[in-house]
Amino acid sequence: MQGDVRGIVGKAGKVVVALLKRTPKPEEFQLEGVGRLRISGNRVEMVVTGGYDEVLSRLLAYGIVDIVVRSATLEEVFLGLYERGGGG
Repeated sequence: MQGDVRGIVGKAGKVVVALLKRTPKPEEFQLEGVGRLRISGNRVEMVVTGGYDEVLSRLLAYGIVDIVVRSATLEEVFLGLYERGGGG
């Protein structure tokens, strides 16, 4: 069971939260490997499972003031599974 949970968490990707100099356009981040995109003013939050180079390139185009990249919490992982219909 513990290995199953680690596998799920490992595939969940990373949460990227960035504060930018300019307000980004949501369509700029409609990329494969990007999910749960939320933009509030100059703050962007998303879950990234691949394509990190492209995500960072697009963030850089808006001027990064601050950025945090972290593993998804267990709660975020399970919420993501249910949003995709994988929760049973």
